[in-house]
Amino acid sequence: MKKKPSRRSFLRTSFRAAAGLGCLAALGTQQQCRTSSSVGQRRPSAARAFATLRIDGDHYAIGFAMGFHFGNEIRQVLRARQVWFQRLQAHVTGTGAAYFAELRRQAERHFPQLMEELRGMADGAHLPLDDLFLLNVKAEIGARLFGAEVKDPGCSSVYLVRDGERTLLHNEDGHRVFADNMFLLQATPPSGVSFTVLVYPGTLPGNGPGINTRGIIQTTNFIAARDSHVGVPRYFLNRAVLEAESLDDAIDRATFTPRAFAYHHNLASVPENRLISLEVTPERHSIVEPLETYCHTNHLIHEATTGYAQDEVYVRASSLTRYEVIQAAIQRHGGPDPLDKKQVLDILSSHRQAPHSPCRHPDGDVTGQTLATAVFPVADGTMHLYKGNPCTAVPAGHLTIYRRPVH
Repeated sequence: MKKKPSRRSFLRTSFRAAAGLGCLAALGTQQQCRTSSSVGQRRPSAARAFATLRIDGDHYAIGFAMGFHFGNEIRQVLRARQVWFQRLQAHVTGTGAAYFAELRRQAERHFPQLMEELRGMADGAHLPLDDLFLLNVKAEIGARLFGAEVKDPGCSSVYLVRDGERTLLHNEDGHRVFADNMFLLQATPPSGVSFTVLVYPGTLPGNGPGINTRGIIQTTNFIAARDSHVGVPRYFLNRAVLEAESLDDAIDRATFTPRAFAYHHNLASVPENRLISLEVTPERHSIVEPLETYCHTNHLIHEATTGYAQDEVYVRASSLTRYEVIQAAIQRHGGPDPLDKKQVLDILSSHRQAPHSPCRHPDGDVTGQTLATAVFPVADGTMHLYKGNPCTAVPAGHLTIYRRPVH
């Protein structure tokens, strides 16, 4: 039986590797057969566009390609957030070890293929799998440290419903360290359902805006739940949605049980021209299909789920401010002349209630930043992506359009 490493040994070894200070482990059999010609193609970033990785293959291959091409970006994120990450590590090698192991067991049991994707990422980046798994369960672990943990910066989403057309507009907000490290993944896994998605280095794809070949669109909103449960971590379910065959299939994947954490999914179907708001907690879920312009930030607003315990300090300080700014703007444009796409982009570029405004910029201890703005005209089957803060990217026309490939 393999001896479990001590807490001190785990922290020393894993973080040295994460910071790029340790010796690289010898390559395993799967890695030895992978060369730069078999791990996809990376197109470098530009002023107006994110770096893009194109890869077809099994789940391990997709993960390996992400780690191989973006390992430096993962290490940069971990170095920049070293104090935060070490605090999580201390918890999962101490009092939180049993829960951390249970999250891993649930992921391995229900989504082994996605654990293979994460394992490939770790191997491709030469980082410990435990470190990357911890990065992918940061919300679940952070909830166990309620009152002492920095919460993820949230996102703002607007559903524009006008003349029978539906458009999803979404500010993707995250920690400022990701501002120059995000990338686009265009992948075809064994299911044959290809997808294009904006990815945070080190985490499974699906947290950022994405669209697949079946015309399923997803963006997400962090929910600051006060507790986490035994179940599948949220990032595994986001990733599963990327391969959904239909809107009903996407809902089934997003509401999979057992689940560990609350979340909000903005889901749309190109073939059906439908756009839904899906709130999910470990106990229940709620679906709203708006018939008029609607918005969502980072707290639960559906009648069936609002009773779930959330971090009210976070909600008041960050989520409600953006929600109120967007709602007020929507109401000002009510009546016979409803909002259009340009006006919604103006709202998402607003600095009202800064630094917790729809368009977010770091400010002192506030680390949140708008990393991208995604626009999905649902009937068109396209993703329009602005890189950076919309206050600068939108007026300058920093726009890249990704069309949904049809197989």
